[in-house]
Amino acid sequence: LIQEIQRLTTFQIKPVIPTTDKFTRLTEVISHLDTLKLPMGDNPLNYWINDFLKECKEFRADLKHAHDDQVDTMIYALKELQILKVDWNKLTQKL
Repeated sequence: LIQEIQRLTTFQIKPVIPTTDKFTRLTEVISHLDTLKLPMGDNPLNYWINDFLKECKEFRADLKHAHDDQVDTMIYALKELQILKVDWNKLTQKL
């Protein structure tokens, strides 16, 4: 996937190599979940929200859920913002 994105775009891709399991990674950033402001409403660009929320609700500590790609991606994004020391108040005010 990384090679495909690099080939098709000019995005700077930073591979992430996990050092812990998904549930542990979630616990490291869970305190920031309430700062997320998901785009809700009937806008066609929001088609993914329901699937994302369903996946979040079904995520289990024993990792016996059907899907977790979106949850895992959210965890990595939150972790990166945490590492960069993003001011969550300023970030959410712009959304």
